[in-house]
Formats: sequence, structure tokens, C-alpha cells
Amino acid sequence: MLIQSFSHNAAIHASMHFSFCTCFVKHNGSVLLWEFDDHLIVISAQDGNELSQLTIRDFSITSSVVLKSLDKFAIYAEDLVESQIEHLIINSNDSKSFPVPSGIGMIGVADTNTIRDVVMWEIKGTGIQIGYGSEIRISGGRIIGAGIRFDASIGIHCTGNNGGVHIENTDIIALGTGILIANSSGVGSNREIFISHATIDSNGRGLVIRDNSYVSIIGIWAASSTIDQVFIDENTTAVLSISGGTIFNGGVYECPKVSDWCNGLTVRSGKFILNGVEVRNNNGRGIWIPNKSVTQYHIIACRIFANGQGLNVTGSSFMITNNICNSNQLPNAISGTETSIVLNNLGC
Repeated sequence: MLIQSFSHNAAIHASMHFSFCTCFVKHNGSVLLWEFDDHLIVISAQDGNELSQLTIRDFSITSSVVLKSLDKFAIYAEDLVESQIEHLIINSNDSKSFPVPSGIGMIGVADTNTIRDVVMWEIKGTGIQIGYGSEIRISGGRIIGAGIRFDASIGIHCTGNNGGVHIENTDIIALGTGILIANSSGVGSNREIFISHATIDSNGRGLVIRDNSYVSIIGIWAASSTIDQVFIDENTTAVLSISGGTIFNGGVYECPKVSDWCNGLTVRSGKFILNGVEVRNNNGRGIWIPNKSVTQYHIIACRIFANGQGLNVTGSSFMITNNICNSNQLPNAISGTETSIVLNNLGC
């Protein structure tokens, strides 16, 4: 079913509400002007059931005329499943006066949905918000914030109880928090998050984990954020696996609190494996583990160099093996070695 079709380069001013399933929305190069303080496109079922097999693609959304509340989304979808949103541009014609508040919200059930090649510019709220369910894929595209780094903006927010979330080749840049994985909605911890070759760059914090998820990262690029590039908060049982890539440039824009900011990887709870990663040029610590409760982690075959301090770690039952440390300003501080293995490192 084709719900709406507009002529090429038309400017559409109205709000839209879709209450259908098995639908296709294609605007063929049109521009939707977002000129009011509310969600622009609302997708929901009047009977409270899930909506499925919806495709939205090939148009632009431009914020204009009025300043909008940060919790208003360009596309707000309730209980959306088995659907695709692709090839969109979400921007503003005056980012100072009428910035984009939030991009795509998948509220309630979010299951087997794909967001592909969607570009968002100067987001002030949340780029993509993910509800509970499974198999959410975010592929390509860009989520760009306003470059403030200390505002409330979030690139991708997994709000709880979703698994099989894949983030692939997506730029997540210049936000308060790049990716937030947390039980924000109270429906339980997220389950499995897979991040491959995404760019997490120039945020306040890059990747933040605040629940008990398993998070797998291949080819990490976490760089130039002010507080931490990758951060696991306290009181989690998170399991983080990072293989390949680089964590670098912490605090390159500013470093007002070098005592606990401007770090590469900071882990306050949970467990992790860091394998074959370049940890470099962070003004704070390259790898910081301040809590003894962090156990059973493994740092293997990494190059840790040109940081304020390479390693400042504690814990128990950990392994630090076959790494190279060089040109860090302060010597490493490693404690908790009574139950651990620190072996075959060069300069560490």
C-alpha cells in the first residue's frame, strides 16, 4: 500500500499519522517541513497492536519555524516490527534557532527493524531510541550532534530489554553521549549489542554501558571524546569484548579534569576482553580500572602508547599479556596481581 506520494521537491507542511500495517511510504525526493512542537510522523495502531511491514524511505525532513522540545521525534513509532526506515536526511534550515530535537523513536516493542543510511545533522535530543524486543539493525548513515559535548544529546539509546542489536558502519559524532546502553525504561537489561566498524567520535562520552549487556565490538573507533571513549558504569555485570581498532585522543578538545576525565577505556564494574587494540594519545589514562570488584578481564596484544598514563588498573583474576607500552607520561599502576597474570609485556 502506498500511503502518500508527493511530487519531486515538494515542501510538505502537515503532520502525518499512520495507523496501518503492510505499508510503504516513499516521498521520492520530497522535503517535509517540520514547523510545530510535536512529533512529525507518528506511527501507531489505534487498537494497541503491533504494526508490521512498514517501509519509509527516500525523503528529507527539515526542522523550521519553531524551537521544539527535545523529546519530539521526526519519526515516532509505537510497537513497530518487521519494518525498514532508509535513505532519509533529517536536518534544519536554521540549526541555531530551530535545531532538530530527536530523530527516530521506536517506542514500546521494537523488533526486526532496520534503519539504513539515515543521516541526521545537529541533533539536540536523541538520534535513535530503541525500545524492547530483538534484531534491530542500524546500518550506515550518520548521527551528528551540535558539537557541544556536554548537553543531553544521545546518538543511539538502547533503553532496555533488546537483544541482537547491530550497529554497523555508522558515524556517531559530536553528541553528549554517543551510544547509551541502559535499562532506562525499567523493562530490564539489554541483552546482546554488536557494534562493527562504527565511528564514535568527538562526544562527551563515547560508548556508555549502564546495564548487564553483552557488548561485542569489532574494529572499534572511539576517539576524541572528553570524558571517556568507552565507559562501563558501576553496579553492572556487563561483558564487553573489543577486538581490533583504536581508542584514542581522549580530551583532545578540552581536559578540565585530568584526574578522572580524558580517558580511553574506563571500567568500573563487569568484565571485558581487549584484544589487539591501539590505545593511544589519551590525555588521561589509556585504560583505567579503579574498582577492585572488576574481575576476570583480559588485555592482550594491545599497543598502549602516548597517553597521560598507560595503565591504571586493579581487580582480581585478570590477565595482562603480550602488550607493548611506550611513551606514556606517567608509569603504569597495576595492583591486584596476587591472583592475576601479568606476563610477556614490553614496557608495561
